[in-house]
Amino acid sequence: MRTAIQKLIYFLNVVGVPMQFRFRIHHYGPFCDELSGVLDWLQADEIVTDNSSEPSRYSNFSPGQNWPEVKEKYQNDLGQHRETINSVASVLGSMEPRTLELIATLDFCFRWVQ
Repeated sequence: MRTAIQKLIYFLNVVGVPMQFRFRIHHYGPFCDELSGVLDWLQADEIVTDNSSEPSRYSNFSPGQNWPEVKEKYQNDLGQHRETINSVASVLGSMEPRTLELIATLDFCFRWVQ
């Protein structure tokens, strides 16, 4: 799921949801070191919870106990981009991480590799 989140955030960034993440090509496609740190922070602050039975191999994130507070605080910001976020989640959210890796890598190369 960590790979999937990297790719979903990459595509949200590509379609215009404003974020400060800078992606580079890595082993499994576009990757942002800072985003990995943010995911760790979100877990530490119980904004997201990893329900994986094998967290060293994969993640299975869900909203944590502090998610409602963060959602309320950023409701206006999220609302401005709700349609775009929902579209990306609808189209790509159910794809396997390997499929997302392939699509994101092709997109990254098309956009940024000269």
